[in-house]
Order: sequence, then structure tokens, then C-alpha cells
Amino acid sequence: MSSNANTHAPVAPEACAAVPPSARGPFVQADAVRKALMVVAQGSGLWLLNELGFALTARLGLALPGNLLGMMLLFVLLVSGIVRLEWVNDAATFLLRHLAFFFIPIAVGLMTMGELMRSHGVPILAALLASAAAGIVVSGWVVQGLSRPATDKTATKE
Repeated sequence: MSSNANTHAPVAPEACAAVPPSARGPFVQADAVRKALMVVAQGSGLWLLNELGFALTARLGLALPGNLLGMMLLFVLLVSGIVRLEWVNDAATFLLRHLAFFFIPIAVGLMTMGELMRSHGVPILAALLASAAAGIVVSGWVVQGLSRPATDKTATKE
């Protein structure tokens, strides 16, 4: 009996996409574990920025939600190049992919507010619709303003 009858050469993970995960071997399993750990590490970084935002608003007495300050910090870090997009992209993609699940507690909480909705539901709905419409209009104006080609100011003087 040959000693190499049960041995085989390693196969790259992308070459075995149609093979079930249990039969793919250690390469794909190691990649999946590495990817999961990367998402956890990136999520931890995002969480730390969020907590830093809360701490700064409490410490400085700002009338600003801490999570908004945390997002502003993330934006500044991304724009300045201190944090690269690749460092947070996997966790951000995961969170965006599962965004609908974050609204379940809010919906359940609204179900307990039946009396409030009966007495003030119409004004609340009007405020929600007006603010959504205002957000859509302002976003449209901003996109239109940013998408216009720059004009040469010297050519318009003549």
C-alpha cells in the first residue's frame, strides 16, 4: 500500500466554492475564523468610538447625543486618514446588513404606547411625515448642488 494514497495537495479556498464547507478543509475554515475575528475587532473599535462619544458629551456637557459625536469622530478619523476604511468596513457592512433587527425593540416599545398613540397619533404622524419630507428635499438639493459641473468664473465675466 502506498503511503501517499490518502494525502493531497492543498487547494486554494476560491477553487472549492462548490464544495460543502465541511469538506473544504482547513483553509476555508481558517479564513472564516479569521474573518469573524476581524469583524469582532472592527466592531470593538466602532463600539469604542461610540463610548468615547458618550464620554465626551458627558464630560464636556454638550447638548449632543453621544452616539452622534462618536459618528462624527469616526468621520473625522476616516477623512483625515488616521483610520482607513478597510479597518472598519467589514463590521460596518455586517451592521448595515442586519439593520432591520435593530428596529424590533423600538416597534415592540411602540406597541406598549397605545394610549399615547390614540391621543397624539395624528400630530406625531404629521411631524414624522414633515421631517421625512424635509430630509428628502434637503438631500435632493445637496446632491443636485454637488453633481453640477464646476463653472469657470473667468468665462462668465466676459
